[in-house]
Amino acid sequence: MTRTSNLCMMSGEEMMVLAVARFTAFRTRTGKPAAVTERAYEDSESGYTTLETDVYTAFAEGIDICVYTHYEATSFNFVNVLLAD
Repeated sequence: MTRTSNLCMMSGEEMMVLAVARFTAFRTRTGKPAAVTERAYEDSESGYTTLETDVYTAFAEGIDICVYTHYEATSFNFVNVLLAD
């Protein structure tokens, strides 16, 4: 299975949140989506920590991750570390 990770920019009213992350798990046999979860993260230190934890956990489980944010990608060093592996 190929894991994918995306970091996309957003603007406007969404700027009240740190990020919105979408997690997609796929069935092993068919490769079809089994579950999709989307979560908004508060623009705070605790929101950043929760986002970081959720992304690490999903990545370790082989779940696809897409993060939408108005911040530059360099603001999320943990994502860059995961993608470098």
